[in-house]
Amino acid sequence: MQKNSQNIYPNSESHQVWLPPAYKGANGGYSVGYDAYDLFDLGEFDQRNSTSTKYGTKNAYKKAIQSLKKNNIEVIVDVVLGHKAGGDELEKFKAVKVDENNREKIISSEVK
Repeated sequence: MQKNSQNIYPNSESHQVWLPPAYKGANGGYSVGYDAYDLFDLGEFDQRNSTSTKYGTKNAYKKAIQSLKKNNIEVIVDVVLGHKAGGDELEKFKAVKVDENNREKIISSEVK
């Protein structure tokens, strides 16, 4: 995305932009997001041979959204919760709660 988004389409009547699924897909940095691998990885964890998604890192994604909103452009984010073809295998997992501002910081014991 260009840094100066107000100059992308100066005569446009459109005030919305659609963003494809930005979470980690089965093909890592090549996935367009419809083969979900990790719905919570927006490009910050090293998985599937890539840290960033096809659309960049989590920070770049958030900055792009902030820039669009700053320029009064509504952001429509596509999330496809039903697509699960990108998983490795059927698995059971344990989870922990994490700090919403630092997902590396665990704030609970294991939840089964």
